[in-house]
Amino acid sequence: MSSTPQPRTIQNWIKTIRGKHVLKKWTQVRDSYRISLGKTKAAKISGSGAVNVKAYVYSSQLQFLDKIFQERNTEDTLSQNIDDCGDEDAIVETSSKYIE
Repeated sequence: MSSTPQPRTIQNWIKTIRGKHVLKKWTQVRDSYRISLGKTKAAKISGSGAVNVKAYVYSSQLQFLDKIFQERNTEDTLSQNIDDCGDEDAIVETSSKYIE
């Protein structure tokens, strides 16, 4: 048996390294675009003063991400959980049974 790696193994290893590098770069570009959107949005707020915000280098190419970055409504599930369980004292009583 030889200790030299097989050519297939080396090729797979190179593909894995390249794939991780591409994924890392994509994540950086996407995050930079997201940050630039936030800066331009903050600069447009009324009363914030005149601020020159330079557009991101690849902003025209990355506009397809705008629909993904739209803000979503959040839901408050804590109040729903308390309402579903009823009284807060009942929750404490139930949990104390398991502690004993």
